[in-house]
Amino acid sequence: MTTLTKQPEAVWKYLEWLGSKWYAVEAFFQGFTGPGGRRDSWGDPEVIKRWPLAAEIAQVLETSEAEEVPANLRFQEIDKAYSAHVGELLLNKMTPDQCAQRLKADLDDILSQPII
Repeated sequence: MTTLTKQPEAVWKYLEWLGSKWYAVEAFFQGFTGPGGRRDSWGDPEVIKRWPLAAEIAQVLETSEAEEVPANLRFQEIDKAYSAHVGELLLNKMTPDQCAQRLKADLDDILSQPII
């Protein structure tokens, strides 16, 4: 939603719906995704009934805390490096170990640069 939005109330309701437990659970039932980023959707009784492992994930989500990670606005560089190396891996042009080593080297280089 931006300042150019002509119907901010409608957009906000849509965003609320996308972030709701109901949407997360229904998207899981439809096979679109896991139960979403909401802790309560992983612990939903119907989700657990269909996928018992969700109960363990829900427990981890309930006891975990957000990691404090410093911001680094070099996401595009990171994404480009990741896509290049994983793409080669998926095309069988390198082994998983080679991919991990090359990706680590590139990411170390990117993350050692000043935060922009």
